[in-house]
Amino acid sequence: MLLLLDTCVCIDIMRRRSGAVADHLIRAGNAPLVLSSIVLAELEFGQAMTSQAPRGRQQILELAQRCEIRDFDAAAAAIYGPLRLFLRQQGQEIGPNDLLIAAHALSLDAILITGNLGEFRRVPGLRVESWTMP
Repeated sequence: MLLLLDTCVCIDIMRRRSGAVADHLIRAGNAPLVLSSIVLAELEFGQAMTSQAPRGRQQILELAQRCEIRDFDAAAAAIYGPLRLFLRQQGQEIGPNDLLIAAHALSLDAILITGNLGEFRRVPGLRVESWTMP
């Protein structure tokens, strides 16, 4: 089972903020950890905004080495369009990058690991887990 890490979980890992996240990583064992190219882009943007650029850049590189990077591809795009329309029709839209990440997780048949359950639980069929909440 693929585990797709959301941006907030990646930040927790890089900052070593949450013992709960570390515990889950240990329990995940050999389960493949995946980063979406969308999450990687969000991390790069966050790093560009900080004054700790060299340290932040190194943390992103270290995390990326521990995970498999998957590009947002045509299969994810094919899920994104109808999913966005469905959520709009339901009045349940989520943030644009979160929607891309959700579509990517669905296309990979991955479990999305996030601290943002409120938004992602609106997405039908998306399996989500929180590693940041007790």
